[in-house]
Amino acid sequence: MLHPFLFALAPVLFLFAHNVDQVVLRDIILSAAIMLTLAALAFLFFFVIYRKIRKAAIATSLFLLLFFAYANLFALKEEYGIRQRYLFAGFFIPLFTGLWFLWITSRPLATAARFLTIFASIFLIFSLVPIGTFTARRLLAERAAPEAPRFVGTDSVGIKPDIYYFLVDGYASQWELKNFYGNNNQEFIDYLTKKGFYVVPESRSNYAKTEFSLPTILNFDYLEALSAGGIVSAETTNTDRLLQDHAIGRFLKSQGYTYIHFGSWWDATYQNRYADINVNKGYMPEFPQILYKSIEPFLPFKFAFLDVRRLQWHRAFYQFDELSKVPTRKEPTFTFAHFITHSPFVFNQDGSFVEQEARGITKEGRAQYLGQLLFLNKKLEVLIEAIMAESEIPSIIIIQSDHGSRDTVDESVLDVHDYSDEYLQRRLRNFSAYYLPLDDNMLYNTITPVNTFRVIFNTYFGTDYKILPDKSFITLPGEHYDVIDVTDRVIYE
Repeated sequence: MLHPFLFALAPVLFLFAHNVDQVVLRDIILSAAIMLTLAALAFLFFFVIYRKIRKAAIATSLFLLLFFAYANLFALKEEYGIRQRYLFAGFFIPLFTGLWFLWITSRPLATAARFLTIFASIFLIFSLVPIGTFTARRLLAERAAPEAPRFVGTDSVGIKPDIYYFLVDGYASQWELKNFYGNNNQEFIDYLTKKGFYVVPESRSNYAKTEFSLPTILNFDYLEALSAGGIVSAETTNTDRLLQDHAIGRFLKSQGYTYIHFGSWWDATYQNRYADINVNKGYMPEFPQILYKSIEPFLPFKFAFLDVRRLQWHRAFYQFDELSKVPTRKEPTFTFAHFITHSPFVFNQDGSFVEQEARGITKEGRAQYLGQLLFLNKKLEVLIEAIMAESEIPSIIIIQSDHGSRDTVDESVLDVHDYSDEYLQRRLRNFSAYYLPLDDNMLYNTITPVNTFRVIFNTYFGTDYKILPDKSFITLPGEHYDVIDVTDRVIYE
């Protein structure tokens, strides 16, 4: 009776193996527990029917295999418009046929059970090998890698303003919005300019992926400098470490700041164990999300607490409400907030819930992206008004995207030159706006996120950090950590 539980673990480990550098262990443990519980309940159900352990185990394995096969087929329905009744037939006919055979047969089924155990074991091995290899290499790399730089602060000069850093994930540049969405975002830019923000006219991101861009921002250095031997690779760069125990947090906490972290649904930023206060609402690991989406078509009604998109919709409103309270705190604060502009699309322009999310790069998908972005603009404007009205000391406010939109074809290329200039420019041109009430003279037209806090700390805390060259990098498909400098191809004309 071992094989049902091996099959229950198989999809969890398969997902882990294909996202081993992004999935956190707690999510795998929780997901495995959910799947083992599902397998146990299914086994008990079938045991009540068959009254034989072996038949119940085989029935459970059959159910699990067909269940996850159906989940994959259901994705085809979304993509190709296959009628759901055909998918249901593809699930229930083999299931009932198999269950009926188990009911009428008098064979011992020892060979079938042995085959299922061997098959499930082989399937697991194919997942465990890459997981084990990656884990071993990462552990060895962590021993060899230098400690992340620790910036020990001295007594700051003058006042200590509150600092707000708003990461607007996937927020397109004005250039991209104008040329590909028919909206140049001028209304929001005019608002920011009127309020005293410096909107960077030729802003670019340093990397095209959040897991690279954000550590660079939070540690105000390129990943090459933060990894062993100056090389960005899976073995030498542990971005999770750089996202949690980052230089900004260490520096500002040494200055007496309270670090308040507003996370997203993304595991890497959902919470920060080094923050003084974490503010978030609703959480479901990736695999339970996939599981729920798989079984949702079978359910007579939806469970609101399992609806990931609804959770994201509620989370944003909750966090904006909580953010408006931060300026009333007496101690100096550093507030990090991660907002998602790209999918899942949950906001219409008026803030209402998007009932049916568009799939793929379509006209409807672009309309939903723009609607979500414009609604985020409105919420940021309200928040800025609250910060400026409630803060006793003028605050520092940074609004910055980690890269451009995702509304680009993920081209399968073998060489960086196979990427079109348009693709690179849409991915790497980003949005940046700075409100530095004391002095913004150190800002310039081409400043990139890696220099954001070098400028802030030099201006407000009397540090002397060197302004780094403003570079932009891309990676090739399948070469996740092999970065290539494409600065010359994404600079503005």
